[in-house]
Amino acid sequence: MSVAITQASDRISRTSSSPDLDAGFTFTGWAYLISDLNANQTVIRWYSGGSTILTFATDVDGTTPNLFTANGSVTAVDNFVVGQWLFVAVTQTGTSTILYTSTSVGGTLHSSSGSNGLTGTADGFTLGGRSTSDASEWGNFREAQFRQWSAVLTSIEIAAERDSSTPVRTSNLWADYPLSTASDLTDHSGNGRNLTAGSTGPTTAGDPPNVNNQTIIVPLLSVGSTVFSPGVNPGPVGVQVPLISTSSTVFGPGATQTQQILVPLLTTSSSVFSPGVISLLQILTLSLLTAPSNIFAPSVSGGEAPKAMASIADTARVNMLANRSLTEPRRETNADLMALVLNDGAQVLVPKTNASVGTHLLRYMMSLRN
Repeated sequence: MSVAITQASDRISRTSSSPDLDAGFTFTGWAYLISDLNANQTVIRWYSGGSTILTFATDVDGTTPNLFTANGSVTAVDNFVVGQWLFVAVTQTGTSTILYTSTSVGGTLHSSSGSNGLTGTADGFTLGGRSTSDASEWGNFREAQFRQWSAVLTSIEIAAERDSSTPVRTSNLWADYPLSTASDLTDHSGNGRNLTAGSTGPTTAGDPPNVNNQTIIVPLLSVGSTVFSPGVNPGPVGVQVPLISTSSTVFGPGATQTQQILVPLLTTSSSVFSPGVISLLQILTLSLLTAPSNIFAPSVSGGEAPKAMASIADTARVNMLANRSLTEPRRETNADLMALVLNDGAQVLVPKTNASVGTHLLRYMMSLRN
């Protein structure tokens, strides 16, 4: 969730302390423009008494984000759009200022930089307005996940903070304000630097994009694996399933070599995992399990089976990762790794022909079996 500033008296402040902005400082957060007031709208402002030290606010058009100091300003690449979230971040050290923006989780992180030295030392800051004593230039925003560090984060670290609903970097974390409800203005970093609401106070509003942003990465299963029981909380979910060994076909749930995942609807309380794996080397079959069963005990029949196909696939994966100087965990499938190997004209792991990537992978696995 987030807090919504809908009038000047809703602004939130800390008046007793502020990070040292000159010595190395980072701020990150999400802001959602509720309406365009066609005027300067403040997201957050650090000040000393009545003087501005650093202000992140829109320009007079109400939508163009700017970072203002007494010595200049930096304009963001991305603009605010009414009814949409925008991730914002600021780093400051000495005269070096960088303003970051991003419109989506996992998207491009844009940056603008300037040489704006600060004048004075901040002794407080206000969210959604200029200060407790100045009701002008208030910002009609939803605000969430405001974090401040007494250190300069890299662009990679800032992207990680954008994508996570909780702080990723905890070292030098000066304060963490999730702002998940209007009644919780506390500092969740453990440093006790809590905020205070204005005379009316904000209201609770909707989530920023990174809440319940989940990705399930299904690793390559090896001999002895018995786990197939994911639990997913509500929210947008991306499932990434690795390549099931070439020539294998798995049913119920099923995957084809083109990586189409066909998950049938299971009845209430069902816990059925009943694959039949067909390969050039062996046939593994498993009878249908009853609903409460939790057993994984396949039988092997037919053909020569000196080495299980899953074990061969694991060996092939280890060799291809070593050839590319990569280490687990990786999202690439075995076919993806084979493509990377084949793209290197100097590699000697696999003889390259005009055959498909899948055929190269199968031939390589057959060579490991032999």
